[in-house]
Amino acid sequence: MDCKRKIGFTNRLLFKRIRSGFFIFFLVFLGSNCYAQYGIEKKPRVDTVYYPFYNGIQMVEIDHSSYYNRLSIEHRNMSQMPHWHYTQPIGDEYLFRDSFGRIIKSFNTNLNSDSMETALRKVPFVNTLYHRQTDPKLFENKGSRPSYKSIFNYSIQEYDYSDTLKRNSLREGLIDTLGNIIVSVEFTDVIVVHGDFVVQSEGKWGLITAEKDLLIPVLYNGYDIGDELIFFRDSGKYKLAYHADTKKIISLDAFLYPVFYKWDSLFIVKRDDNLGLINILTNEITIPCEFENLNVVSYKDELVVKAYQKNKFGMFDEQGGLMLQCKYDVIHHWRREYGRSFKVELDGKTFMVEPNRR
Repeated sequence: MDCKRKIGFTNRLLFKRIRSGFFIFFLVFLGSNCYAQYGIEKKPRVDTVYYPFYNGIQMVEIDHSSYYNRLSIEHRNMSQMPHWHYTQPIGDEYLFRDSFGRIIKSFNTNLNSDSMETALRKVPFVNTLYHRQTDPKLFENKGSRPSYKSIFNYSIQEYDYSDTLKRNSLREGLIDTLGNIIVSVEFTDVIVVHGDFVVQSEGKWGLITAEKDLLIPVLYNGYDIGDELIFFRDSGKYKLAYHADTKKIISLDAFLYPVFYKWDSLFIVKRDDNLGLINILTNEITIPCEFENLNVVSYKDELVVKAYQKNKFGMFDEQGGLMLQCKYDVIHHWRREYGRSFKVELDGKTFMVEPNRR
């Protein structure tokens, strides 16, 4: 492979990030760079990945990132770097061709279809019906980053590269692995979460589905992602929570969240300057909001809640069951040698006490 240098802001390169199994592309103009070549011999090189045909369409990836990484590894231990210059690429090019080798769609590239068709490896002579019947398969890149895979029918992000002189001017959208546009190119960031998409536009965040439905308006200053829930906040307060499995949107206006901690759908919340634990899916109060402080601590192989009220400490399990009454001056951190018991202090005496369990 050769390293080519072009003068001026004429080259467009792509950089791929991987989040939750989705490919993310960036496009920007660079003045000097080293990029992968299209010439292919009998076997695919590290910079060109030929994915299996699916529904009569083959996706081909010009993997500038792997090529750059390979060069970096090769030169890392050299006493003197080569005299030519190469720049970290901003992403990869994605081409889609039919069973006859014709380019039918391309993304994140400025090359014309004719030049790409002649440069790519020829399609093996196979009955085109076979290409349509081939099931989606995992394809592993054998290059310098052999861990990533592409699964067909997942979505890929593509970027509007017109007039993009800076990274922050990029606009993102979504295409599928057949080259169909899923989400138009209009967002500054798209993050895949639980099969839906947290999107950013003009500094605000919202949520859309793969079916292009707007679940939560793009109005919020920030977000947080849990195991099952996505939270949206504004002015430092959590305003909404979205539960992916039930597609339920939960208003959090009644609560403040001084501590962002959860087990599944259980959260420490604050009301009238007192803390409690609630299940925000059922709105069930697990621990009443009547304690001055709540801390999550370890007990054996689980997490429990240490409560503080009127200069005394107690202990609850995650279901709200009372383990130790809120009457002790000190409850020490549990240690494995304590077995089932906690080490506590009361009225100047130190002793072990075994918690109540439901």
